[in-house]
Amino acid sequence: MLKGTDEMGWKSLADCEIRQSDYDPQADVELFSDLPSSWIRVASGELAIFFPEDAHAPGGSETEFHKIVVKVKV
Repeated sequence: MLKGTDEMGWKSLADCEIRQSDYDPQADVELFSDLPSSWIRVASGELAIFFPEDAHAPGGSETEFHKIVVKVKV
């Protein structure tokens, strides 16, 4: 996180059942209607790592934040 704080929802992908849409390879996004099972607060100077078996919901903060997202192909 470069500036500000973001609240990111997390849930095990194995526990996500209801899809809102199919996977979009161009955007690298798949949406689920499940609610997160926990929330992670990531403040300026901190980082969060999500693995392929993790579903996450970024952008839960109501304040302005700036972050860098790096995706590593596995």
